[in-house]
Amino acid sequence: MIIGFGARDASTATTCPCTDTSCKGHQLGLVRATTDPTPRLPDWLTAIGTVATALLAVLLATRDQIARWFFRPQLRLNIKQGPPDCTTIAATDPVRFSGGPTIGLKRNQFYCRFSVNNEGRLRAIDVAVRLMRLWCFAHGSWVTDASFFPLQLTWSNVGGTVVPDIDPQLPRHCDFCHTTRTKPDRFRFNTDVVPNEVAPDVLRTIKPPGTYRCELAVTAANARADYAIVELKSDGSWSDDAVEMATQHLVPTVLRRRSRPYGKPD
Repeated sequence: MIIGFGARDASTATTCPCTDTSCKGHQLGLVRATTDPTPRLPDWLTAIGTVATALLAVLLATRDQIARWFFRPQLRLNIKQGPPDCTTIAATDPVRFSGGPTIGLKRNQFYCRFSVNNEGRLRAIDVAVRLMRLWCFAHGSWVTDASFFPLQLTWSNVGGTVVPDIDPQLPRHCDFCHTTRTKPDRFRFNTDVVPNEVAPDVLRTIKPPGTYRCELAVTAANARADYAIVELKSDGSWSDDAVEMATQHLVPTVLRRRSRPYGKPD
């Protein structure tokens, strides 16, 4: 008879309830199971740890995208009525002769240039400035320039319509328009192409004196577009002083900016 196994047969028992190693149960190998002394976390704590680990893995995998959401570039278009934004230089101007090719003539020119700044925390990639709309003030109201169509402006010094990057707080200049000492009664927008005449002496990007308003958009591959209304006044006169030119004769002014198109000049 085996003490401690009750009515069950020893052959069906799994553990011996006693501590006497000389008993029959121990001799049969039915040693009492011992309790695991290792402390165990509750199931809910284990579940939280698993979820936290998964979230951390997702955050690490998408950290670049999250940074772009919260710290994207912020492009702003500004212009100062004087150097370095508005300045007089000796440059080559493309001139198209009637029935002939376009050639470059070197002469004194007055340039109005936008300062395009990145006020965000990330580098702006593939930045461009586009001239969207043009209005002229005539007979007491703003009239859409029927000869104009949207074109991209060119970047100062480097040329082209797209710069690869603009770092935070390191602005770049973009050419807006210019006039020449020999022909100040015309100014030209610095677009990527020189379109053909749409009528005798009527060009899409070369304009006579007057008051104009333009809608422009600054875009980048990784930033929202910044839209601006810019007023440009020309009286057709010339001065060798850049500040006088920018404040009296060919006067650019950024009137307002926002993150969506205007569609109208006022």
